Amino acid sequence: MKIQVALICFILFVGIDVFAADSEEFRILNLSLLDAAKKGESQLVLSKLKEGASIRTRDRFGNSALIYAARTAHVDTARILLDAGAQVNQANVAGNTPLFEAAGSGDEDLVRLLLDSDANPNAVNIKNVSPLSNAIFHQHAAVGALLLQYGARADFVDNTGKSGAVYAAANGETRILRQLLDAHRGSEISVDARYTHDLTLLMWAAGYGQTDVVEMLTARGAKLDLVDDRGKSALLMAAEEGHSNVVRFLLNKGSNRVLRDKNGRTAHDLALLGGHEETTRVLTESAN
Repeated sequence: MKIQVALICFILFVGIDVFAADSEEFRILNLSLLDAAKKGESQLVLSKLKEGASIRTRDRFGNSALIYAARTAHVDTARILLDAGAQVNQANVAGNTPLFEAAGSGDEDLVRLLLDSDANPNAVNIKNVSPLSNAIFHQHAAVGALLLQYGARADFVDNTGKSGAVYAAANGETRILRQLLDAHRGSEISVDARYTHDLTLLMWAAGYGQTDVVEMLTARGAKLDLVDDRGKSALLMAAEEGHSNVVRFLLNKGSNRVLRDKNGRTAHDLALLGGHEETTRVLTESAN
């Protein structure tokens, strides 16, 4: 009895028609629907649905036709599937919804279509990554801004300890980062919020040489000399990577140039060790 119940639950999860699950012809028809959706062959998708392919069918990874259409950014195909009754918030085994996949693809029209079809902008996957973070990670700032308009929360932190704001800071996405800091859905984001390894947004931006982001964050009051779990400040991180423009800016703003990390090294030491001549020169001149 328990085995039968488990089997029924599995069938309902996968989305295959119970009465046709043993039909090879039906299985092939459903697979052809998934393949057509993946390729964006909208007329073929329509044809397969008319032939009796199940809108509920999913592959062994839990991907539906709508998920495939969203992943490959085929708007017309997604629209046909939604009109046929595709479940807009149905996730695959990784927890990725069609909106999550669309956000990663960067197609604004597709993301808007899904949101207008009641897609949940705050459905996170099993790694706690939200559609908003996925969009920003893939450098689709316009999609991120659209998600915020539809109610996406800005404060989700994924299983690696990073948020959308972290990805924006590292990628140099100043505009979307400003929007994230100004968003008030969920918990408000502090400009000095700590993420994995005690890193702040300023440290992320400095370490990746994102001068515009560093300037914006300091203008918003970001503390210059906070340190991570290695004892490194934003200045030390920028120096270690040879980002001389960031180093110069932080020094002009008053960053502590003699601060030492847990290994006893200053920004000058790190620049010198990294062979960053310009950065070493900037730090040397600042001492005079």
